[in-house]
Amino acid sequence: MRASTPLSLVLLAGAFVVGHFSAALKVVADPPVVVPVSNEVPATPYVEKSDYSQRIVAYIHGNIPITREDLGEYLIARHGTDKIDLLVNLRIIEHGCKQRGVAVTNEEIEAAFEEDLVGLNVKRQEFVTVFLKQYNKTLYEWKYDVIRPRLLLGKMVRDQLKVSDEELKQIYEFRYGRKVSVRLILWPKGQEKLALQQFAEIRKSDADFDKVARGQADSTLAAAGGAISPISRNSNGDSRIIEDEAFKLEVGELSRLIETPTGMIVIKCIGHVEPEKTHDFEKEKPSLHKEVIDRKLSREIPKLFAALKAEAKPQLFLKGNTRQTDIETDTLRELNAPAPATGATPIPTTIPMK
Repeated sequence: MRASTPLSLVLLAGAFVVGHFSAALKVVADPPVVVPVSNEVPATPYVEKSDYSQRIVAYIHGNIPITREDLGEYLIARHGTDKIDLLVNLRIIEHGCKQRGVAVTNEEIEAAFEEDLVGLNVKRQEFVTVFLKQYNKTLYEWKYDVIRPRLLLGKMVRDQLKVSDEELKQIYEFRYGRKVSVRLILWPKGQEKLALQQFAEIRKSDADFDKVARGQADSTLAAAGGAISPISRNSNGDSRIIEDEAFKLEVGELSRLIETPTGMIVIKCIGHVEPEKTHDFEKEKPSLHKEVIDRKLSREIPKLFAALKAEAKPQLFLKGNTRQTDIETDTLRELNAPAPATGATPIPTTIPMK
């Protein structure tokens, strides 16, 4: 079984587990503001003189120049203001790295991208033409606005992270220990009354459960009849509550209605998976260690960024309507979900899997 890729690492370009660094780099919609909120006039920063903004990007009529500054103003006027938060956050990260002597190379970015593709189980071309196109992102943006900041922040905190033998054993059990096969029904926020009504129905028979499972709001779950990957011990974050309920169930038994940040959930046990005994703990230690570190990074990176941002005290004077996408969050959730068994689907991305 492929080990799940922990949640804040694939995109942590500001993706802060699920409200993670992606939330930190995600653009927040605000009404246009052209003056500081405060009447206090900030000190004029020192700016080194340069002709960079006046460099020519094009000519018309043979001798009329169009400069980088012209191009910049053109882009800002049309769709540039929604990038200000992202740019400021990137500069905050870069400043913190410069103070600590931290840097990443293009080779490291490319290696991390290849690892992300493995975690998502997609080819490079499919990732570009399907995934990035869906969110109107370029491969350059993905590598340098998502992967690079994640790597920089990771390097700043990695040396502080320690791994105990107990943590290694927990991850070993998560990967290879006993599991519970379940089917799941999710009622999104706002459907609590429907959840209570249908909960009474699905308890009557397997056929009633199947009918509701195949008609539920989440299309991925509905298509699989609610089947998800087997649930393990020592999962991370909000999924623990689902894990605890699953391990109480006998085959054919329904859980109670479980309240989660995403909505109401009920799970039905359809079997138990015995532990895998072919994996030696000592031989697995290097990959187990990496997984523990990745989990810790997903928790510590948001904290570090919050501290860097508080220290930087950013002041933004140019604001505008923004386009909000959850590309980092969605991908993190996908990467965190365990690989599905045949005929099963991972726990849906609408359920936080930290």
